[in-house]
Amino acid sequence: LIKATLYSLSLTGLALGIPPNHLSIFILKSYSLFRCSIIVASAQAFFLVLPSKIAEAWFPEHQRSLANVLTFIANPFGVVLGTIIPSLYFGGSNKLRPSSLTVLFQNASMAVMTTLTFMLSLFIRRGEPPTPPSASSENHSNQFERSLCRNKQFVIQLFTFGLAFAELWGFMVIMSDIITEQGYNLYGYPTALAALVGMAASLVCGAVADCTKRFKELIRICWVCFALVIIFTRIVSFSANVFLFLSTTDLFIDFPLLESCP
Repeated sequence: LIKATLYSLSLTGLALGIPPNHLSIFILKSYSLFRCSIIVASAQAFFLVLPSKIAEAWFPEHQRSLANVLTFIANPFGVVLGTIIPSLYFGGSNKLRPSSLTVLFQNASMAVMTTLTFMLSLFIRRGEPPTPPSASSENHSNQFERSLCRNKQFVIQLFTFGLAFAELWGFMVIMSDIITEQGYNLYGYPTALAALVGMAASLVCGAVADCTKRFKELIRICWVCFALVIIFTRIVSFSANVFLFLSTTDLFIDFPLLESCP
């Protein structure tokens, strides 16, 4: 049942991204594009649960953290593509009309990417490991699910993951605007660079977590370093180059916390 649910969630999330992207090619009014963006964004809810469940169902304990990271980094990699492609088309211009050919080509590119991803997903075949990779991969009872709410470690981890997720994407969203206000026209490239650096850091952290099993220590180190960078960013005035460096360092620290925590 769990494996069938994972497959259904994958197809549902991918299918939600196709109609809005195709409609945006022909419907170029601003409010219509905004509505299409909301529908596409709702698809992300179907993917957030997948990395940890796939890692649990298919991989043994000494590979689970890295498997979770490898599954999750598809999301920030999509952020990289979604940030760079509009920057290549628009080049920071804010004077284009929604009906211009540039907007049409950009929306068509997004539609092609979502369609290609959905077509590739159709070749996924259901299956299962020869034996359960670990005890936690066995079927969970209702008692187990109810006990999660009474588990202090789970509640703390849930809070930590949610806070890391909010801080990570919030920081990435405002980073380009802060740099632009200081006179630098870097468009979406700082966000893309930070995401790529964070992906690399997550792979390293996932491998370390699998080898050492010191999850608590890794999470504490990430949180302390993240807090120090944020405090320093808040109280010190500096140029855009220094801000970009600190932002990249910040995401280098926070990405492993987000992707290895589940």
